[in-house]
Amino acid sequence: FVPSRPPDYLPEVLISSDLQLLAASPTEVRPLVGPFAGLAADRAVDDLLGGLVVQEPDAEGAGPGDVVWYRAEGGEPMVIDQAGAELLDVGYVGGSPAAVVLVGSDQVDRIRLVDNERTLMVTLEDEEQVLDLSASGGFHALVLANDRCGDLRFYAADGTRIDLNGPGEPDCIVPRRPAYGAVGLSPDAGAVVYTDVSYRDDGIEIATELVARELPSGTEYFRAKIGDDGDRITALSFDGERVAYLRQSETGVAVAVVDLSTEAETLIPLDADIVVDSVSFARLPLARS
Repeated sequence: FVPSRPPDYLPEVLISSDLQLLAASPTEVRPLVGPFAGLAADRAVDDLLGGLVVQEPDAEGAGPGDVVWYRAEGGEPMVIDQAGAELLDVGYVGGSPAAVVLVGSDQVDRIRLVDNERTLMVTLEDEEQVLDLSASGGFHALVLANDRCGDLRFYAADGTRIDLNGPGEPDCIVPRRPAYGAVGLSPDAGAVVYTDVSYRDDGIEIATELVARELPSGTEYFRAKIGDDGDRITALSFDGERVAYLRQSETGVAVAVVDLSTEAETLIPLDADIVVDSVSFARLPLARS
């Protein structure tokens, strides 16, 4: 069981910045209010209950800050991790939301929000490093780097690797440069999107394609270049129909949304003084004052 969104709800894009959290719809960009007013974050993910799980900025800038749960009903925020783990996503396992965090570069833990119970989920092999992870219910899609060209794998809630007919290991044209960069599962885990990155012979990233694939059939139903040559896609989220991502270029970072049915890319207008760190879709409506 995973909570389903209301039929009339269009997921908003959560924008994490150094100043405050923002929510973007097709018609407006607004600061979050209620229990999230004035909250800055390196990353924010909805908890599927109307609240947020947030990676707070580190005051000294030395690494990831605390992972904190801000509940929809307000009250004192609950610290989920204060040992430097990196917030990856929030899933929903056994009737309860759980934060998924990266420990070091190769270990993935799951932390149940209701009681802070922590479970080791995945430990990668030597020479493997986690690049990105997306959770949908108890399913997890994980992009990794290794001594070849990386991989995109799928795991169940207990950390068991499962076969969902993903793209598999890529042709390794430029070794030690990961072919897959970012990944996002749809809220119903019926589809996955990921970035397919190409490089020059000297290892410089030159182009990125966005790919959508049905699960578990493995049918690819969307592929298109996103961004300009040399742009990097540094964060990605999927609401089942649209993909939101950060596009980093020489001129800065832009937040973009592409509709898979039309291939239309829309840039979200933001103030020039805002430093954006991450984006994600609010899968369910957030609490508001």
